[in-house]
Amino acid sequence: MLFLSCKKNNLVIDQEVTPPTFVKFNNILPGDTIYTYYITDNSAPVVLPIGVTTVSNQDRVIPVTYTSSGAVQGQQFDGPNSVTIKAGEATTTLAIQGLVSGYPVSTKIDTLVITVGGSDVPSSAYRSKYKLILRKYCEVTIDDFIGIYDNTREDWGGSKYGPYTTAVSSITPISDTKATIVVENIYDFGWGPITFELDWADPANFTVTPVAQSSGIANAGTIDSDYAGYEVQVRPFSGQPGTFSSCENTITLRMQLGVAGLGWFSDLYEVVLAR
Repeated sequence: MLFLSCKKNNLVIDQEVTPPTFVKFNNILPGDTIYTYYITDNSAPVVLPIGVTTVSNQDRVIPVTYTSSGAVQGQQFDGPNSVTIKAGEATTTLAIQGLVSGYPVSTKIDTLVITVGGSDVPSSAYRSKYKLILRKYCEVTIDDFIGIYDNTREDWGGSKYGPYTTAVSSITPISDTKATIVVENIYDFGWGPITFELDWADPANFTVTPVAQSSGIANAGTIDSDYAGYEVQVRPFSGQPGTFSSCENTITLRMQLGVAGLGWFSDLYEVVLAR
């Protein structure tokens, strides 16, 4: 007997499937979905790339919306309410311009949330929002800090005093982003000068730290008569550096006081120098 078998051909028909259309922010460096924008008198706008998942034979208008608890369009920033992706293209850019007039002080910091997409071109489930941290940046001119500070106030463990007068008598550059300053009349009790180091390498974190000193400041009896005959000493307070503002021309000094040869007081000593 002869057995014959037949092989059945299974046919697979490929059908072209059109992917859904979404809009999103494309990969951005630095800051994948958030970026700190330091605003100056001549700062360039932040330019954000935007893309869609499909190409159209017609121009597409992409709505842009802004939300913030403190930044207002036309006051703290300028930006368009829509961008256009040209026919045959899949990308465009969105430019946001910070307005330095909207940041009269460096302590004003706003978070601006930017969203792209609308009814015609929906937002993607990811990267449809981008956050800009808006804040003022003032160039550091260290010589501006030299001089008298008549509105100095201090707080030592909750014991407040001031206003009184201190002075920055000299500044010595160390590098392009570091310098030391000498401050006179801290504590307002005839103390000698104390040296501090300014560091502005990180624009988001200007720091001031005391240079450790255990002699030449004052007799510790000026703090408490029990310590008469000993020297006042200073050092950085762990985890709490001071700061300074070139915009407001203020310096906040934070340090730990002690008595040389005996030990350190536990409370933070803070001195704020203001004109």
